[in-house]
Amino acid sequence: MEDEGFIHLTVIHSIQFKNPQTAAHTNNVEGMWRHVKVSLSQCYRKKRFYGRYLAQFMFLKRCRILNIKPLTEFFKFAGELYDPKAM
Repeated sequence: MEDEGFIHLTVIHSIQFKNPQTAAHTNNVEGMWRHVKVSLSQCYRKKRFYGRYLAQFMFLKRCRILNIKPLTEFFKFAGELYDPKAM
């Protein structure tokens, strides 16, 4: 992740919930993951599909934030990926 410009910070929860030197905490990640899990069906949740579930959640969240229709946005992205000349 550091190659992509991210910095990995740590928190030792047995000592504190927020690192006093770096101000790192896990509240945002844990809160977002809670929203992802709530959006999933309890019956069909499989660990091997977590990446797909997360991608779907992020896509739908982006659509809500931008106030755009998910189906329209999906077809727009699909159209950008599809090259009719390649067939």
